[in-house]
Amino acid sequence: MLTPGDQKERYIPNINMEELTVLVVDDNETNRIVISQQLEHWGAKVALACDAREALDMCAQQYNSNNCMYDIAVLDMQMLRNGWYRAV
Repeated sequence: MLTPGDQKERYIPNINMEELTVLVVDDNETNRIVISQQLEHWGAKVALACDAREALDMCAQQYNSNNCMYDIAVLDMQMLRNGWYRAV
């Protein structure tokens, strides 16, 4: 069960978005564009995948090339409900 916290003020971490690489996975092209443009506006480097298979292939390519893995992945929750996990 959750209990009340003792934090009196909200804490917003200071993150340098220019240091982050974000993988955006969404089967809707418009969503990918909107999310990627906002992240790029904030300074992040963005990689786009249209489905789970492509995202996993991109992760494997990063790993096999000894490149750094993505810092964050933004996933479409609808894709999870529609079988996204089957590709994992």
